[in-house]
Amino acid sequence: MSTAVGPVAGGFLIEYGSWRWAYALEIPVGLIALVWGVRVLSESARHPETHHPDLVGAALLGAATGGLALAIVQGQEWGWASPAVLGLLVFCAVSIIVVARRTATHRDPIVPRTLLAVSSFRIASTSLFLFGLGFFSMLLAVVLYLTEIAGYSTVTVGIAIITLPIAALVSANVSGPLADRFGFRAVVIPGMLLFTVGALWLSVRAGPSPNYLLDLFPGFLLAGTGIGAGPAILNGAGVSEVNPAHFSVAGAVTQTARQLAGAIGVAILVAILGASASGSPTVGTFRWAFVFLASAAVLASLVATRLPARTSAA
Repeated sequence: MSTAVGPVAGGFLIEYGSWRWAYALEIPVGLIALVWGVRVLSESARHPETHHPDLVGAALLGAATGGLALAIVQGQEWGWASPAVLGLLVFCAVSIIVVARRTATHRDPIVPRTLLAVSSFRIASTSLFLFGLGFFSMLLAVVLYLTEIAGYSTVTVGIAIITLPIAALVSANVSGPLADRFGFRAVVIPGMLLFTVGALWLSVRAGPSPNYLLDLFPGFLLAGTGIGAGPAILNGAGVSEVNPAHFSVAGAVTQTARQLAGAIGVAILVAILGASASGSPTVGTFRWAFVFLASAAVLASLVATRLPARTSAA
């Protein structure tokens, strides 16, 4: 619901006020959530065997993600073989190796070893990461396309893209009971393939003067429906076979996988859109961007084929 209301509210704030208001709005919203949370949330009991978490591993993982995003975004400007880009890539590789080593040896690693032993958790987290590369890039790609190419105002963009979150909302509510009945895999894979078809539709139909109902709406509807049936159900698949004592950690890890994918996916999107001779997005670069979104969903679907066929969502 928030992703449906947010773009429209933001569009009006920017169009009739200032882009600063889009950030200022976060202050009262955050304060309301903070006060409400203090009142309604109760603190859980600290486990007596809990150790200090691996802060070094967490910092290295965050730094590696930022370094990789920076290398991707600046690769064309700095040169893909430049010392800066190559140095960032080496740093990322070394950081990931160190994080993997610390995960295997630390008393309380950022990803508990007991979770890594659960195959459905590993598969769902990997699939979420791959799908997140395209999922988080979708809204940015669509907004930039509508403003930079189609010439939509910010208000019109907010209204135009509302199809995506509404379709996702409806799809998620329908997909849950279907996953209960038929298993995660039977719902997740068709959902991500719908997202793929929606992204490919936009790739083919994207033009300088699109007809919303004919060129954009079908792609938004398909992609939004796929979002509701893809990552929403993958979250459930990720914790379906996890010990209940580890639910919170497992859920946090799957969400983190999506967020890391978002940072890297947006960086790839920016690199694609800036790949034209002029350095500015064109219809051609946007078409390649939508192909990238579709490719990420296809890879996520292939990984999701390894999910248990009859795992219950209950």
